[in-house]
Amino acid sequence: MQGFRLFDNGHHIAQRVSTFLRMKSAIWVVMILVGMAVMVGHQTLAPIDRDEARFSQASKQMVASKDFITIKFQDEYRAKKPAGIYWLQASSAALFGTDDIANYRLPSLAGYLASFALMVAFAKMMNLRGWGGIAPVMAGLLLASNFIIFAEAHLAKTDSVLLALIIWQQMALFDVYRRRSEGQAGAAITQFWIAFALTILIKGPIGPLVASTTLIMLMAFDRSFSVLSHMRFLRGILITALIVAPWAVSVQIATQGAFLDIAIKADFLAKVQSAQESHGAPFGTYLLLLPLLAFPASLFAGQLAMIGKTLFARDTGRFLIAWLVGYMVVIEIVPTKLPHYILPILPALWLLVLLAFSYPAQASKWRIRLSYVIMGISAFSGAGLALVLGVLALRYGGIGSGVAFFSSLLVISLTGFLFAGFWRWLKAPQSALMSGILALGVVIHMVIIAGVVSNAHRIHPSTALSHAISQLKHRPALIAAAGYHEPSMVFLLGRDILLVEETEAALLLAEADDGLAIIEARKKKKFHEVVAKLSLEVTEVDRIDGFNISKGQDITLSLYRRADK
Repeated sequence: MQGFRLFDNGHHIAQRVSTFLRMKSAIWVVMILVGMAVMVGHQTLAPIDRDEARFSQASKQMVASKDFITIKFQDEYRAKKPAGIYWLQASSAALFGTDDIANYRLPSLAGYLASFALMVAFAKMMNLRGWGGIAPVMAGLLLASNFIIFAEAHLAKTDSVLLALIIWQQMALFDVYRRRSEGQAGAAITQFWIAFALTILIKGPIGPLVASTTLIMLMAFDRSFSVLSHMRFLRGILITALIVAPWAVSVQIATQGAFLDIAIKADFLAKVQSAQESHGAPFGTYLLLLPLLAFPASLFAGQLAMIGKTLFARDTGRFLIAWLVGYMVVIEIVPTKLPHYILPILPALWLLVLLAFSYPAQASKWRIRLSYVIMGISAFSGAGLALVLGVLALRYGGIGSGVAFFSSLLVISLTGFLFAGFWRWLKAPQSALMSGILALGVVIHMVIIAGVVSNAHRIHPSTALSHAISQLKHRPALIAAAGYHEPSMVFLLGRDILLVEETEAALLLAEADDGLAIIEARKKKKFHEVVAKLSLEVTEVDRIDGFNISKGQDITLSLYRRADK
């Protein structure tokens, strides 16, 4: 790879783009555009199982019950996460409406935009050389263009908001670290502990884990414990207690100690000790998935191979490596593996890439080869994603799958343009071209979610089910479901839907004059046996074929009512 050239005077478009990226307004323009790209998907994407539907349903019940202390999904405690994200989602839904899933996703959009803005601020704090003033907006684009981050911005979950808080926490910690010899980081220390406490209120131990692994690695690099003396732990305990304790104490009292017991033993410790819900994978999984999850920004990660020990020469490099490596090792060791667990390391990775571009390249043969290997793996991952989407559109589009199929063709075409731009960048690296590749990545992700995934109708059986029930002449007074208990169905049909076995569904039809039973094909035999024993005549009023993404299996849902109704 040749040295990184920021500008090419022979290309007027590149000059204009570079000039635009230097403008203060460029940051706001880019933020608005990426935000609009996410909002398109917010409006088109049906509720996704299982986590998003569980979060949004619990938030909906919080609004309805006006109980902002205990968290419930139907009548069961939803004790896996603290209340912070539910407060945000419930506030959004109370303001804009409780029935539309898009309103529960707005905090995730806010987290995505806040992450962009904080990356800009972090890059400014790093004062990177050689970027001609455009490093801040490039930092934001490198993060915003990651497929996994863009996808999480569409889901009513914790992770997008948590990412923003972790960037804030780590930015404050970096400020403390770089000023450790000055002893003048009082404001940064306070910011760190506020962000630290808020991460706990959003997702429990993840924020503290990132901070602690970073500090441990820094002490190992520096061979000194001096950084700990600047952390003001007494102040931190007080701030954390003021922010977290009121809710933690209240929920313990309200649930007689059950809530935190479930959260710690049934969720956190279970994930640490063994793979939860069949989400186990070997050590190294995240490293292998990174090129795909971070595409297309991962195309530029090869620059890290061009830099050697010089990254350790400054506090900035040591801090970012400590952040990246410390947390990466922990999540690789933990048995439970989920794609979004990798989010907290991505800001460190892209800030390191920016830092690497600001150093002179050490172009030895093995470094060049390693760089091209990294880029090749990333390119292969991106191409594979585009091709898989075509298969997804054909396999799961269902009736009227034209939109999904043509969207997949558009993704393939745009990915081709992206690779053409990247090939040109390899021959003559320019910051303007790099920003264009990242921006095109955002567009591709928008088409993937709003075009392909949203219109792959067979993977949204709950939406089809809700539509079928709304078309019935008489809406049922009671609904029972056997064999299909996904949270998206509860969100769309209401918390009073009964999630039962097939025997109980048959009994409901026998006892309820205007009941409806939703029976998955694997439960039909037993259901009809019980119906026959009850001398009950039922009729199938509709049938829905789909694919349950949570279980990875094709399903057929039959809707039954009493024949005399």
